[in-house]
Amino acid sequence: MFKPQVSTYAIVLLFFTIGFFSLFSSASMRDIYLLPLYPPLALLTVPFIPLLRGLDKTGSKVINIFFGITLLIIVLTWFNLVMDGEARLLQVLWSDIDNALPLPFALQTKWYLFTLAMIIIILWLIIIKKSDNHSMLLSWASGLAVTWSITFLLLMPWINAARSYQDTFLTLAPLFRIVNVLQPVALESPNRVCCIM
Repeated sequence: MFKPQVSTYAIVLLFFTIGFFSLFSSASMRDIYLLPLYPPLALLTVPFIPLLRGLDKTGSKVINIFFGITLLIIVLTWFNLVMDGEARLLQVLWSDIDNALPLPFALQTKWYLFTLAMIIIILWLIIIKKSDNHSMLLSWASGLAVTWSITFLLLMPWINAARSYQDTFLTLAPLFRIVNVLQPVALESPNRVCCIM
């Protein structure tokens, strides 16, 4: 079993603990701030990987099935959004999805992205099919990578719309209809023009 030096492990644990509590006690917490905690979190789990070797065969199958179902949900959601702008399957699984993502949403069809997504899924299936050692770590890493990739390729415009201020500005636009806000004023020379409010 891999046994890291106690001092090294303690430093990584201390870094992760301080970072974790600092972020969650911050008044302006955002999910992107968690990114620096991923490397120490991965290092903290390394010594425990050998403990899972006895569960590799069963565990890898469970993980592969989980990510397979997840990918199917993503592809069906993309298909629903392209066809009629509704995410019916997600609405069944997640009743409050309207509060997180805009619905209805007209997702524009980009077939080259869909083709690339299908190629990635096929490559993932080949990898897990030809894996002889049934590694849980390989199943988890490859499943996570393909899930993020397919989500970004197919559903990124929908996710971006949830964080967009477009609806806010469209709502406020009628309140700010100001005509001729900038008026050019000629100075002494005809070549010099300035604008005043």
